[in-house]
Amino acid sequence: MIAENIAAQKQLSPATVLTYLANEMSSGARSVPYSTIAALSSTAGLQSADAVPLPQLADDGILLNAWTARALDVEPGDSVVV
Repeated sequence: MIAENIAAQKQLSPATVLTYLANEMSSGARSVPYSTIAALSSTAGLQSADAVPLPQLADDGILLNAWTARALDVEPGDSVVV
């Protein structure tokens, strides 16, 4: 409740984020151990580290950072198992 009050005072829109530690993320034979994953209801208004607006994701979508995408050798549209 405190966060919502502060956000309202600053005219910000708060968002609920669920974060957990996944034992592994994989695609095909490649995997990445111990990944921190955050679930958001929307990516609206969020930007990447290089200030690019994030795309809206499908309900089963996942947004990976560049390092993880390279480590798993995946591109947009590829499947990732968490």
